[in-house]
Amino acid sequence: MPPRERNTNGYTYAIASKGSPETLTIWHNGQIVQQSRANGTNPDGSHYSDPVQFVAYFNGGDAVHYFARGSYGSPQSLGCVELDYSDAQHAYPYLTYGSLVTVVG
Repeated sequence: MPPRERNTNGYTYAIASKGSPETLTIWHNGQIVQQSRANGTNPDGSHYSDPVQFVAYFNGGDAVHYFARGSYGSPQSLGCVELDYSDAQHAYPYLTYGSLVTVVG
């Protein structure tokens, strides 16, 4: 019988809420490690091609990432979860490939 395999880095789960304000909450090993205001869908449907940083893909081209905005917590992205620089930098190590991110609301 093969030995059991275990993830020694822990497990991460995140919820992006489209409520008002829009938020991202990240749990790691059952503990909340981050709660941030975030931006969700873009109200006018326009596209951007500006550089982003700390990109963690969770559904095709949708990702949690940094994008410079005047404020966070309201609809103003293309479906990604936009965070300010320090929140994106903090979230990035937790949201590794395969981390579950659920968008609700």
